Amino acid sequence: MKKFILFAILMMAGMNLMAADVIVLRNSTRIDAKILEVSDTEIKYKKANNLNGPTFTQRVDGISAIIYENGDVTSYADQAPAQSSIQQNSQASNASPEKTTDAHKENKSKLQFNPQPSDNYWCGITVGYMSKNMKATYRGQVEQGAFILGTETGKTYTPAMRVGLTMNPTFKYGIGLKTGIFMEYGRDVLKGAAETSSGDDADLIGHDITLSVPLQLSYRYEIIPKLNVMLYTGPVFDFGAYCTVTYNGNTHNENLYAYDWNTSNSGYSGFNCLWGIGASVQWDRLRLDVGGDFGMVNKSPSGKSATLNWNKPVYVTLTCFF
Repeated sequence: MKKFILFAILMMAGMNLMAADVIVLRNSTRIDAKILEVSDTEIKYKKANNLNGPTFTQRVDGISAIIYENGDVTSYADQAPAQSSIQQNSQASNASPEKTTDAHKENKSKLQFNPQPSDNYWCGITVGYMSKNMKATYRGQVEQGAFILGTETGKTYTPAMRVGLTMNPTFKYGIGLKTGIFMEYGRDVLKGAAETSSGDDADLIGHDITLSVPLQLSYRYEIIPKLNVMLYTGPVFDFGAYCTVTYNGNTHNENLYAYDWNTSNSGYSGFNCLWGIGASVQWDRLRLDVGGDFGMVNKSPSGKSATLNWNKPVYVTLTCFF
């Protein structure tokens, strides 16, 4: 009995000399600590040898007992441990907050099968170049010509400028909607095609302004953070706003979109439905698009057994998202 009392006194003295709390884990690991906060589910503490260091958190279901520096003991032996909690909490206790944060970032950066993109810039300003083309089918023969002045120009394409607002939200699994509204301006010149009142040659100059509204399905894949590739396809609706041909500063024809090809009378004839396909590469807020739109609506000029398709075979645009 005297030996037992002496042993207990020595144990109490030893704990007082340590001047630290002791956390005993269920795997028998002992942690010398300074307990800061105790709740029903976890405790917060600092290591006894580094009181100015980071604060650690340990779940109580991974603890067997806490021996406080004043000799008090709190036992958690009757609390069922959560599966793998001891191992996870032991690793968390030995890792600094900085290492944990770095590991979290590393896990997020690992590629998964088309995860949700890290950004979703969906609205931007677009500028670029495009070519317009008129395909005329007349009595079984197909002729390609410039969009404004037709096959008589001897040119296949009319250059045009595109500027407007792109809207391209991305939904789940990289699937999105590509739409917006764009103004397209084209200009073509036919040298010496007209004659002035004095008999001199004059140039015909064509101007075309069209509003274009795509409504396309897109698929975007993020290769690495900030670097994306995208494919898209779908209908494009064009509405001709203004198309005239002038020479020597005088209007040769009124707005051609107010002319009905079928009846040779006034009436709007500027609607054009196309099917578009394209691809893009995007880095952060900048995106480069390459594609083409191909006419599906035929127009039949009065008095001719012909059909006309207006196409935009090639466009290259740059979009800045905000």
